[in-house]
Amino acid sequence: MLAEARRKISARGFRTLVFEADALSLPLAGGSLDLITVAFGFRNLANYQSGLQEMLRVLKPGGTAAILEFSQPTNGLFRALYGFFSTRVLPWVGGVVSGSPEAYSYLPESIRKFPGAEQLAEDMRRAGFSRVEFERMTGGAVALHVGHK
Repeated sequence: MLAEARRKISARGFRTLVFEADALSLPLAGGSLDLITVAFGFRNLANYQSGLQEMLRVLKPGGTAAILEFSQPTNGLFRALYGFFSTRVLPWVGGVVSGSPEAYSYLPESIRKFPGAEQLAEDMRRAGFSRVEFERMTGGAVALHVGHK
């Protein structure tokens, strides 16, 4: 993915640094970024609170963090359908298409263990983010959290 990102950036004439790093210990100076975004990867961190604190560390004052992540639907019927789909249908289809059923068996479990939208917002506030807001999308199966330094 990083090689493809480098190729696309170069093809468009942009210059930016693309690197792989431990999200809990970024090789960046404190206060060096205006914006940090994470899409469907935050739940894979070994320690959510440490990840939030590291994001806050590298943000400039006034900087923004945005986390798009799976969540749990609030509607009971949709939650039940979503649960069935994510534990029965998705692992089977994903395994057939990718040839790696293990990867898609892990996904529903990682979603189930991840804190709900309200809890992640509270965790962001506890880490030091201000003006924390979140928006549920896709019937609550996904939530976008935004916080500021």
